[in-house]
Amino acid sequence: MQSPEERTVQIVSDPVKRTVLAVLSETENGLTVHELASQLLRSDAIPGRSEAPNSPFQSMVVSLHHRHLPQLEDWDLVDYDRSQLTATISDAEEETWNGIEALYSAMTLLSPAAEQTTILHSRQEVYEHARALADRAMDELFLFYFSDELLDEACLPYAKRAIDRGVTFHAGVKDESARTFFTEQLPEATVWEPQMDWVDGPIDERPQISRLVLADRSHMVLGMWDDPTAPDPSEIAIVASGQKNPLVALVRELLGPRVTHLDLQRPIE
Repeated sequence: MQSPEERTVQIVSDPVKRTVLAVLSETENGLTVHELASQLLRSDAIPGRSEAPNSPFQSMVVSLHHRHLPQLEDWDLVDYDRSQLTATISDAEEETWNGIEALYSAMTLLSPAAEQTTILHSRQEVYEHARALADRAMDELFLFYFSDELLDEACLPYAKRAIDRGVTFHAGVKDESARTFFTEQLPEATVWEPQMDWVDGPIDERPQISRLVLADRSHMVLGMWDDPTAPDPSEIAIVASGQKNPLVALVRELLGPRVTHLDLQRPIE
């Protein structure tokens, strides 16, 4: 059972829940799930949504219906009518939401980077955001796969478009068959076997890193397996952007010797 403080932190750090509450607090009669999804996809507060390929509207509707609105209802912040697919902000909790909104505004003023760090809760969301980063990259794109299970030919057009724009594409892949896949499909890319000492840990340690995508050394998505030993592990991810974002800066610091001096790595012919 989450404490009120834990719920507040989760809402402040989750742009979807935060925006849902902000939008509903400004409507008298509530909104349908489809109306909410449309407003969320137009919101600047949801990073990566406008750039995501293959309109994410239906994905957002499903996410609202099955995860965000039921959670907000459980926390007594929203009244959600599943039969009518309508949501309204709870009258009893308007004061709570005002406090959350004030806290978020203060955090944003004190630390702009806080607004640029979010959480993704499914493998599909991670795929969509990683592809959006590939489409956003202007100079260089670093891709690290720690599991060949994530290889997806549907991602290749995004990588190829980036290369065609003149983006320098590097793929660090631990698995030999995955490296072969990249060298065959993307001959212009630099593919190598990265040193993994900075992420390796006990096999049963949870969570375990699944992938890292870094665009222009300022936008990143870091995926993690919730339970890497499960037959079909679920994936969550941290998304961060901005040169001054602490997470982006930390990843640059960790990867610096590896991504800056690729000529010291052994390329795959």
